[in-house]
Amino acid sequence: MNYEIKERASKPSGAVYLLNFVDGDELLHSDVESKNTTYEDELHRLFARIAESVSRLSQEWAGPREQLSVYVVTDHGACRILEKEKRSFDSTVVNKLFANEKHRFSAVAEDQIDEIPENLWVLGHRFKRPFVSENTTYFLPKGHNTVRQAGRVKGYMHGGVTPEEVIVPAAQYKLVKAAWKTPAARFLNLDLIRETGRAKFYIQRVVTLEVEIQNPNPSDIRILRASIMSPETDLKSCETVVIPAGSVNTLRMNCYFKKAALGERSLEIEIAYEIAGDQHTLPITLESEFRSAMASGFSLRDL
Repeated sequence: MNYEIKERASKPSGAVYLLNFVDGDELLHSDVESKNTTYEDELHRLFARIAESVSRLSQEWAGPREQLSVYVVTDHGACRILEKEKRSFDSTVVNKLFANEKHRFSAVAEDQIDEIPENLWVLGHRFKRPFVSENTTYFLPKGHNTVRQAGRVKGYMHGGVTPEEVIVPAAQYKLVKAAWKTPAARFLNLDLIRETGRAKFYIQRVVTLEVEIQNPNPSDIRILRASIMSPETDLKSCETVVIPAGSVNTLRMNCYFKKAALGERSLEIEIAYEIAGDQHTLPITLESEFRSAMASGFSLRDL
């Protein structure tokens, strides 16, 4: 099957492949807790592997990659039976009606109906199939009343007339463009003016700007370049850095603010970065004051 799909992938045409994927059903009916794990974790790993397979298949798809989709559909849902429910309805009659605990209904012959207690019928729906001549009565349990027999392994099972049973879950795998989160940035080691809270810079001096960038994405960010948009500045050097996924790093720029910057009230920076092959820009604005080192009130400590 894998070979045939790969052959088709090289020559795309209108085709639908139906894969009998039963791993999820088998997983829900197993006792994963005895292996010190959870159903949620195991299902996540299971369907994550499908996503990886779709990604590999898309690499060999000769047509537009956005047109490739894989649909995963199960034949039914599942619900988990509580211990108190299992004990409440565990009896010889119940075990006879639902000898196969995976069946969502019970078929009762006419000569056996009188053997079923009335208080058991109220636990479900009793009916005959319309337009069919037969001596069989069907019983669909309501809620979670299809119970497994005592001593069986734990796990999920079919749940009678419940949303978990009759609503069929489905998933679609397709390639979509990731919605990357914008990184956060802040300036470090600023000299702030106490009265205004603005950052203070001196013109015609080489000043080192430090910008800490936080990457909230699951992929690394690579800084391509940084530009001073305002005021007029010579960028002497800029370290291109990589911000690891879910981590932070610091970008350092050595700037020479020209004389024309005197009196400007803001510093505007634009950072170009790349993530997973996509390029983006991050604008940063800082309320600032640009002063001359020759003006009155200058201190050698400001150098």
